[in-house]
Amino acid sequence: CVRTGDTVARLGGDEFVVLLENLDAPEVVTAVAQKILEALASPLEIDEREFSVTASIGISIYPVDGSDASTLLRNADIAMYRAKDKGRNNYQFHSADAAAATAHSDGPVMPRLNPSPEESGDEHASAEVLPSKAGANPTSRSSKKSG
Repeated sequence: CVRTGDTVARLGGDEFVVLLENLDAPEVVTAVAQKILEALASPLEIDEREFSVTASIGISIYPVDGSDASTLLRNADIAMYRAKDKGRNNYQFHSADAAAATAHSDGPVMPRLNPSPEESGDEHASAEVLPSKAGANPTSRSSKKSG
C-alpha cells in the first residue's frame, strides 16, 4: 500500500499514521489512501471466523495544513472524524472550512461506543470521544470490561 521509505506508525488503540515524504504529485496521497481501503476490503479469516475491517482516513498535507507535526496530526484527526461522519471506510482531506465549523460548534462532546465485532459477551469495548469545542483534542480509548 505504501512506498519504500514511507513510515507507518501506530499511535495507539486503532489509530495509525502513514507519513508520505517526497511526494512527486499530490495524487500520490489519494492513490495510497485508496490502496489502503482496497487492502482492507477483503474479509479476514481468523480461527474459522470472518472479520471485516474498515478505515476512516484523515489527510493533512505539509505545509498547506500545518507547518509542524502537532498541527498536521490535529488536522488529519479532524479530517478523519469527517470521514467517519460521512459513513466510514473512506478518506477525507483536511479543509479549513470544516475545521472552522468544528471549532465554532457549541455542541457537547459526543462519546461513541464501538464494540469490536470479534469480541462477544461485552468483554471489550472501544470508545471514541469527539470534542466539538475549539482547542479540544480528539482521542480514542480502549477499555476492557469485566464480564
